[in-house]
Amino acid sequence: RAGDGHVFLELKRTTHFEVEDEVVYAWAPVGGKLSRHRTDWTSLGEVEAAFPGSGFLRIQRHLLLRPEAILGLRPIEGGRAAVRVADGVDLEVSRSMTPKLKEWLGL
Repeated sequence: RAGDGHVFLELKRTTHFEVEDEVVYAWAPVGGKLSRHRTDWTSLGEVEAAFPGSGFLRIQRHLLLRPEAILGLRPIEGGRAAVRVADGVDLEVSRSMTPKLKEWLGL
């Protein structure tokens, strides 16, 4: 949403979706800068249902990542990892998803 209208984002440019206080935000570059955009969804399950087979990975309860947006990965304490997406934004990967993500990346 943008005021009374809508902004259309290309799914292939969306880096991740984040839920906060029952509001889902899509993160995508606009004008060369990674920006947060409020959606009408209230859960990541709704996003997953809207884009079946899109390849998004649930890396935390509140984060849904498009793996192709990953620019880098580094280990962090507790067996977890952090992935870097556009504009130096780092997203923390849960301990249970870290091995799956590494496998997906061929590491």
